[in-house]
Amino acid sequence: MADRACYSRVTFLTADDVKRLDGPCPKGNLARRPKPAKYVKMIKQLADAVEKAPFQMRAAAEYLRGWVEESQRLAPSLDISFMSTSVPDIITPALSGSPRPDALSDSDVEEPPVVRLKTGWEDSSKLSDSGSDDGAELTLTWQEPDPVNDVLAEMPGLRVAGRDMPVRMAEVFAGCGALSKEMSRRGFVTKAVDFLLGGPEHDMSNDGVCQTLGDEFLKYTYVHFAPPCNTFSAARYPKLRTKQYPLGLPEHQDDPQLRLANKIIENMSKMAKRLADNYVIVSIENPRSSVLWHHPKIVALQAQARAHGFWDTVDLDYCQFGMEYKKATRLLTVQHNRFPEEEGPSFLSCLAKNVCKTISKMGKRASGGGGNVSARSAKKAKSEDGIGELVDKERDTIAHLPWWDDVMKSLDEMMVSHDGLPNFFMARFPDLDSRKEFAQELSQAFPLPDGECLSNDFTPGIKTWAIWQGCFHIQGGNKGVVISEYMKNLVMLILTQGCKTDATRTPGVEFPVLQPLVPAYFEVEWKTASIVPKTYECQGLAFTKGWTRSLGFLTAAYLILKHELVEFYQKSLPNQYRSFCVLKGLVPENARSELDCITANRDLTMASVQTRSKPNAFNALHQLQRRLKHGETVEQVIGHMETGKSLKSIFGLSGAEGAAVFNLVHHLPTACKNIYERGVAEFGIVKGPITHAGLGCHAMRVNFAPDLIASDWSANMKNTQSSLLLVAERIVGDFKALPPGLRKSAGAPEVQRLTRIARAWEICLNKFSGLVPHKTMVEELPILKDMFAKRVFDDWLHNLTEECPAEINLGSVPEFHKVLCKHQSSIEKEAVERAKSLQLQVQTATFQKMEDDLERDTKALKEWSAQELQRKQSWNSIVLTHKRRRYVKGLAAVRDFASTSLRVKTVEVPALEMEIASFRSSADTVHSVPLEKRLLLMVLDFTAPPSLSEIDALVQAGCNVLHQDIRNAMLVLFPQKYSGQSSKANLAAARRIEDMLLKCNANIDCDIALHYTVEGMHANDRRQLGARARLVYSDSLAGDSPWMNGLGARGKVSEIPLIRIKEMKRLCQPGAVGDIVESWNLSPAERVQQKGPKAVLKIAQVLLDGMTGLGPDHRLDLVELQLGGVPDWVEGSWQMKSTWASQPDKPQVAYGGFCRDMAIYKSIQGHLEATLMQEWWELQHVAGPPEPTDSAPVDKPVLSLASWDGESPSLSDIVLSKFDNDETYSSKWNAKVSEFREFVASTVAPLLEASVSSDTGGATPKGGSGGPDMSVAPYVPCTPEVTLPAIPISEMRLFTVKAVPKLPALHIMKDYTVFMSLDMDGVHKNTSTLSIGPCELLGFNIGDIQSSDATVDLENVIQWKCSSDVEKVAVQLDDPSSTRELMTIAEVRFKAFQKNLPDLGDGVEVEAFMRCTIQPKLDGNVIYTPQALSDSQLAGGVLKRAAAGAAFLGRLSKLTSLKSTKMVWDSVLKSEPPATLRPTKPKFYLMKSITLEPGLFYQLK
Repeated sequence: MADRACYSRVTFLTADDVKRLDGPCPKGNLARRPKPAKYVKMIKQLADAVEKAPFQMRAAAEYLRGWVEESQRLAPSLDISFMSTSVPDIITPALSGSPRPDALSDSDVEEPPVVRLKTGWEDSSKLSDSGSDDGAELTLTWQEPDPVNDVLAEMPGLRVAGRDMPVRMAEVFAGCGALSKEMSRRGFVTKAVDFLLGGPEHDMSNDGVCQTLGDEFLKYTYVHFAPPCNTFSAARYPKLRTKQYPLGLPEHQDDPQLRLANKIIENMSKMAKRLADNYVIVSIENPRSSVLWHHPKIVALQAQARAHGFWDTVDLDYCQFGMEYKKATRLLTVQHNRFPEEEGPSFLSCLAKNVCKTISKMGKRASGGGGNVSARSAKKAKSEDGIGELVDKERDTIAHLPWWDDVMKSLDEMMVSHDGLPNFFMARFPDLDSRKEFAQELSQAFPLPDGECLSNDFTPGIKTWAIWQGCFHIQGGNKGVVISEYMKNLVMLILTQGCKTDATRTPGVEFPVLQPLVPAYFEVEWKTASIVPKTYECQGLAFTKGWTRSLGFLTAAYLILKHELVEFYQKSLPNQYRSFCVLKGLVPENARSELDCITANRDLTMASVQTRSKPNAFNALHQLQRRLKHGETVEQVIGHMETGKSLKSIFGLSGAEGAAVFNLVHHLPTACKNIYERGVAEFGIVKGPITHAGLGCHAMRVNFAPDLIASDWSANMKNTQSSLLLVAERIVGDFKALPPGLRKSAGAPEVQRLTRIARAWEICLNKFSGLVPHKTMVEELPILKDMFAKRVFDDWLHNLTEECPAEINLGSVPEFHKVLCKHQSSIEKEAVERAKSLQLQVQTATFQKMEDDLERDTKALKEWSAQELQRKQSWNSIVLTHKRRRYVKGLAAVRDFASTSLRVKTVEVPALEMEIASFRSSADTVHSVPLEKRLLLMVLDFTAPPSLSEIDALVQAGCNVLHQDIRNAMLVLFPQKYSGQSSKANLAAARRIEDMLLKCNANIDCDIALHYTVEGMHANDRRQLGARARLVYSDSLAGDSPWMNGLGARGKVSEIPLIRIKEMKRLCQPGAVGDIVESWNLSPAERVQQKGPKAVLKIAQVLLDGMTGLGPDHRLDLVELQLGGVPDWVEGSWQMKSTWASQPDKPQVAYGGFCRDMAIYKSIQGHLEATLMQEWWELQHVAGPPEPTDSAPVDKPVLSLASWDGESPSLSDIVLSKFDNDETYSSKWNAKVSEFREFVASTVAPLLEASVSSDTGGATPKGGSGGPDMSVAPYVPCTPEVTLPAIPISEMRLFTVKAVPKLPALHIMKDYTVFMSLDMDGVHKNTSTLSIGPCELLGFNIGDIQSSDATVDLENVIQWKCSSDVEKVAVQLDDPSSTRELMTIAEVRFKAFQKNLPDLGDGVEVEAFMRCTIQPKLDGNVIYTPQALSDSQLAGGVLKRAAAGAAFLGRLSKLTSLKSTKMVWDSVLKSEPPATLRPTKPKFYLMKSITLEPGLFYQLK
């Protein structure tokens, strides 16, 4: 728990120092630092882990729990009682092996100080024998410094004792944050601030962001600024600043870069001043020649530091600290006066030096040196992974191992023969049996020690596993490529030191992180077997981290077995041997998903000690492929991989490494990736054939075109897969061919050059193949390729890409010239034969091309013809659909309009007053006018008088409304005598009207004579041309009625146009038979009632004429109290609204008509809707056009070979005569042309001659008006347009049969279709679904059953039909408790036979033949005649199920024609021989099963 990894240090101050501190010095014990909940949980889990096997550290576990829960008695924090008079500049490391700072000499080292401290223990005798009341005095020698003070060892001005551990440090303008990472590694709590890292939250040009960061940095000890020098650099051209103009040259004052940089420096100087004023150490870095040091803000900061604090300027060169270049740099360090003045400059100088050392080691930015700076600048080459150095330390041990050379030889053979150890083990142990046998050998050679137990689960904690349990397949870990040098070093180290896996026992060793195998990763199923029960299976362990070590362990164990070294290890190397027998691993807390394990591998690797290695693009590719197995896409994982931020967030890669992964995923062919992967596996990525920069450059991409001086060369020089394969072979081959000392990794410049050379080589080979015969090419190609591999042509090919000649002269190259001269004769002969062949090929290709073009044209014309034909055939349907939709939309609008302006309604007389009030209220919503400007005219048309009681009721209702307002009036039309009516009845009706008016206190003084005229009156027209009417108003209200001011009040209305008899019509319900009735079929009463809308308009106009002040701001409510079967007042009101709307002296009109007869209501309402649809709806802008615009013809296709000659496609003369003189293709071409012409004549030409038009205009096709062209197949008949009336279902239903719990309700419609449904308001209220099987639906009432020889009417009677014994009947057997069952006649006979013979009971196997022959007993047909339904049954509309079938009398075929149903007869069986079956009554049965759902109607069809 307490070892050398845990450090402590206290730097004490003198009494004088304390006096200078701000505020009083704290007394007593300092409070303990609070412990977060997450930390408490972690310590408790650690206590649980060490308490169990294999540690068994119970006391330590108890101590940990007591400490973290603060129940353990601990020594409180130290209280300083007095201080030493001096503080040493250097703390001497206590360990002999600890390195000392390079800048120190032996004379600088002082002895550790002795200080006297006072503790807070109540019983001081426990710490000292002095017993002093002031506390115990302890003599402490301070040992090795902590990692933070490795950096601060030469910084005596930094007060470590007064800080909260650890020290906080911030790096502003951090770039990639290398300085922050190094300081963090040394123990600092760091923060890197840069726009590339934090985006807008790190924008130093934003005042708000700077204020927020400044507040945070007040808690820090040290802040380093490295502002960008792009505008301050002395090397910049054109210059933006000079020393004389540090804020910017006058001509560049508006430059956005300059303004942004000035803003950043202003904010930085403010922040630096603020931090320094609050005793935070500040340093600023920039090149020594930078204009920044002359910036007014920086100059002012230096001046203030001189006056109030410490400052120092340190000039240094990066090459002083191992960099490859000089880079003259200056650091300005600032700290306000808080410590003795003499210590200030010493501290600042040390600080500057240490910061520079850190920067030079890590490289602050990518532009200032990449991640390999330390590797390049190292004086001594080191292995990529650091293990090589550890192996070198074991050289003495290796020298004493006699078998070492043989083992290394075997190891080399294993790695070389199969391109790596994973492939070797896959080839050596390919199946489960061989792997199991190998695992058994390992378990016997390296048995588990006593007291150890192998683990068998993946619960969090430390696990024990055996060497044979680790999976050697590459999918067992997150490693994509195992570098041979690294693996060899690792195996050598394992052979000498053993397997190191226990982090609790060996410093610097980390646990392998275990996880289960993921089957999805394996292309072929990876099978495992159990060797030791209840443990991990052989080759069944995968690794989040540590697979490479596991493979090394397995390789070392294999070599030990192969060379029979087990006994040697047991005797000579027992500790190493024991390490092979038991291995430790770790399963992390909170088991994560596999994606998290992949991500965690990178973090665990970078934090590890033994197996740390450089980032590798192939490992990242391996992890990417794993992530794709889990459903992620490449776009999701590396969609933005070309940005540095996303690279780090995905794989922790730099820009070059991420670009390499990007190319490997998207651009490099598989063969190239395999070559590079083998090269990297053999030589590594740092010292291998190619660098990440080379792999990731744009030149390493298919179709990449270099920027050359000639555009045609650039286009031809695009990379191909074959050229990139050549590049890969050359890079790896050249690297292998060179001696190790001369090898150099190919970077981006080398790749760019070689890609040009490879592509130019392909172009030259292609040209060469066109100059020589194929045989010659085959002979010479291997020789030329060998010369290319030896780099013979490299300079010439590269010069070609630079010069970009118009023609490549292969003869100028000696190697090619030699080959051309050698084969000159064969080249000339080949040229002649090639010319002939080329001519034939051209002719063949031309014919093939023209044939393909002609077929393409034919196909295009076929598609066009089909589309055009479909358009023409479907146009009428489109028009009809448009009209129907327009009609439905208009009908809804008409009904909405009529509900407020032209209302027709059925109402009883007592409710007239209420309905009139409701009507006037709804009219107000459309035409709202003041009360004093509303007029009400009620019309009582008694021309054909009703009964006297009806007259009384109507007059009483009208007079009640009259008495409500003086502006209300009622026009009463008195009876007219017509043929068939007596004069007595006529006079009685007239007297009753007047008596009732007087009785109701109505003023009947205004008697009006109506004089009619008939235009073109027929001689046989005997109607009276005169009539009486009275304009009635209230006598009970004060004031004068405005109606008395009209012309009609004078007593006469003349010249009233009366409708002619031939124009009369009777209105019927919509859809009723006989909608159109000739006028001569009308009765005299119907004739006398019809006056026509013009007559109504004339009467209303005369009544209103003469009224003063009338206008559009008035409203006339016209109410017809007794609506007859004629629409005179309805049509008249509509004409008033239409014609008076534009007249300034006419009011607005609203009509309300009331009747009691539903038939009259339907006929009037239907007539009104039809009128409004024609006259009102057509004028509304929302109605749209009556028909859709004519559909545009389908665009004619673009033809390749044919052309459109006017309206028809044809072939030109050049095309027709192309092969006239060609013996091979002449006849073939003529046949193709004939086929094309025939196709055009039969398919295309008829479509071009036909046309389509609508009823609104245009040419009429042959098919008739508005229809398709019937001259073109397939001669679809023209569908006539029809508008169907919309009728509610309640009006369509004729009868209903109520539902019972097990049977649905039946609905018999007016067309005698039958529907089934659930009764959700009744017996099926709580039923979700109802399933019914074969069952009775209807019975046929009582009736007569008889035999008849005569021909029967099957529409009125039901005939018994039974032809075989498999016909079904409904029978109830003799048992009284049995129910009626549906069964075949054969089943009925068997049941009866079984009942009468006990020996045939259940359980007895007796063979019996039960089929029988049906023999009619009666001569003739057995028929059943149902009795018709009574009037009461018909009137009720609800029928009983047993009688409902009688509703189909006269139309029984409506039932017998239904499928899934059948007429089944109730029958009685007489079982005595001979068995007789007698029918009694027919029933209508459903013969199938069905499940009914609520809310749906199921039609029987």
